[in-house]
Amino acid sequence: MVQLNPFVIEGYLSPEYFCDRVEETALLTRHLTNRCNVALIAPRRLGKSGLIYNCFQQENIREQYHCIYIDIYDTKNLNEFVYALGQGNPDGTQAKGQESMGIFPEYAPVSEVNYLF
Repeated sequence: MVQLNPFVIEGYLSPEYFCDRVEETALLTRHLTNRCNVALIAPRRLGKSGLIYNCFQQENIREQYHCIYIDIYDTKNLNEFVYALGQGNPDGTQAKGQESMGIFPEYAPVSEVNYLF
């Protein structure tokens, strides 16, 4: 029988697998609930995204907010940013696009975006 690696080395699974960073989670959660702007700056692969996902799973965030995680690292212009925003997955639970518009019921879906500069 092949033994699997018990350590999560990529991605975020759940709060049960999220190690340490209790103080950082509490601070970021407090900033989010107080509507403070936050910038997480650190070298790649240090767990910034995992920390964000972990904050999204905190009870006071999960029950009061709709969280949409969007990776805009590769967007090069406004059109790509708007496209990435439209592909956002609310709460990380539904298939992309199926429930996104339920969060913004007063807006109709747009099939094309044009900008004049």
